[in-house]
Amino acid sequence: MSDETQANMFDELGGDFDPQAAIDEQAQQQSRYNQRDYLIHRVFKQNESGAELLAMWVKDALIMAPTARAGDELLAIGLEEGKKEFIRKILMTIEKVEGEQ
Repeated sequence: MSDETQANMFDELGGDFDPQAAIDEQAQQQSRYNQRDYLIHRVFKQNESGAELLAMWVKDALIMAPTARAGDELLAIGLEEGKKEFIRKILMTIEKVEGEQ
């Protein structure tokens, strides 16, 4: 396949790919992620009520509640693990933000 044929094949995919626009979009998306991370840190670490709520979640959901009990269906187990993963992600985000400071 010649270089010209290969170029034409990609042209047929449509759209005008702008590398700078892709870089700009990626930077904007990263900025939104960073803003979200800092907001999570502010709510659950810097705010007394948020920190209290997170501590309750950690104790009640991560430490005291089993993920699976005898007779549980897979859906119930998945939902319970989803709650735990939500809390773990908050904790990891707090650690990430504090590591950047």
